[in-house]
Amino acid sequence: MFEAQAEGLEVIALRPRFVTGAGDTSIFPRLIAMQRKGRLSIIGNGLNRVDFTSMQNLNDALFSSLLAGDEALGRVYNISNGVPVPLWDAVNYVLRQLALPPVTRHLPYGVAYAAATLNEWTCRLLPGQPEPTLFRLGVAVMAKDFSLDIGLARQYLNYDPQVSLWTALDEFCQWWRA
Repeated sequence: MFEAQAEGLEVIALRPRFVTGAGDTSIFPRLIAMQRKGRLSIIGNGLNRVDFTSMQNLNDALFSSLLAGDEALGRVYNISNGVPVPLWDAVNYVLRQLALPPVTRHLPYGVAYAAATLNEWTCRLLPGQPEPTLFRLGVAVMAKDFSLDIGLARQYLNYDPQVSLWTALDEFCQWWRA
């Protein structure tokens, strides 16, 4: 990507984390489907905190990057709401809003990681190589703390997240119901 900058193009890279809100077709739809099938478990102790990015905050970051000055070019910017929250609180909030039972069952990290490894390898061996339902990366994401430093985005892009995760989750739930 930064090779393009060497060719004279203006380049800024945004790295958003867990984008959600109206139109989220990735994070919560998968978790909802797993819960409906009775396959969703809290991995580890369930106290891990993660950064999310509301769709609106991501749009603001995209717009800010279009207006950024020359000093902002050639950099990678983490984009999130800047306020890590307990992952499983957010998941259960969405489930409650959609009248689904909360996730209460726990699965040890080692067991979940081993199951994901087996699932990935099995899918590689199956005809057509179907997408695994459980990934090692997904297990790690659901069990570990993960936050991003958005300081550079604040400094060079004037990025200032305004929409809270809870607002984004309400927007997602309204969109999902529709």
